[in-house]
Amino acid sequence: MASGTSSGKASEKPTLSAYPAWLESAHQVKIKEEQTRYTATGDAAKRVIEQSEFWQAYKRQRRELDDQYQISSRGYLLFASAEDDHLHIKSWSSFIEKSWRKNIVNNPNWPEAPEGDWVLPDRWYELTNDIIRTTLVVKYLDGVEVLLNGLRDIASDCGRAFESSLEARDEGYYAAHSYTYHDVPVPQKDWDVVDKSLRFEVQITTQLQEVIRRLTHEEYDKRRKSIPDATKKWQWDYSGESFTPNYLGHILHYMEGLIMEVRNRDDGR
Repeated sequence: MASGTSSGKASEKPTLSAYPAWLESAHQVKIKEEQTRYTATGDAAKRVIEQSEFWQAYKRQRRELDDQYQISSRGYLLFASAEDDHLHIKSWSSFIEKSWRKNIVNNPNWPEAPEGDWVLPDRWYELTNDIIRTTLVVKYLDGVEVLLNGLRDIASDCGRAFESSLEARDEGYYAAHSYTYHDVPVPQKDWDVVDKSLRFEVQITTQLQEVIRRLTHEEYDKRRKSIPDATKKWQWDYSGESFTPNYLGHILHYMEGLIMEVRNRDDGR
């Protein structure tokens, strides 16, 4: 098991800006070389997933899923837009930031390794669940589980394992996350290529939640790049930057539930 060396044993947690230097000094990670390998891995993963039977099947069945929803809901549309099948590669800066949160920010064992050991290049691709991701936006709250079940059925038809969760966070974030695994050629330190099983993340959210997520992204990005003060609770800091957008997320989720109640009442359900 790897352990921190001089810098890794320091009591003060490194900030995000100091984290690359900490990786190099504590774990001999050559950042520039790893960034090059990450770019190659991301490009390969996107190609593999775009061409996968699972994703091609979703693109073929998207219209059918929408038609089935319209029939069951008496004319309401499932999707918020006509096209939403673009895959995105997580940026290198976001990838490094995620390993920083796992190794440093959310590590209760600091300055020792987090549970399960340090997240380092020998396994950080497998431990990152959204190197390739996309977001599918539905119009109404019930559409989240409808689409999630549709993706589960497609994965089953393709003989592919499927994992999912319905996220509901204190910060007012509501969405479904689903994952399928795909074998991707990953270059090693000697540039030999080894196939590794990487997760493809599909987030499903509603039109209203997507709006609030876009409006609050800058504040969210700022918050997650700082080491939180465990003594402060944003729920009581009514003048803080997190209070209004976080509670707005909760309020919108409640309103979406009310919309479904009125819609179902009008439909005689």
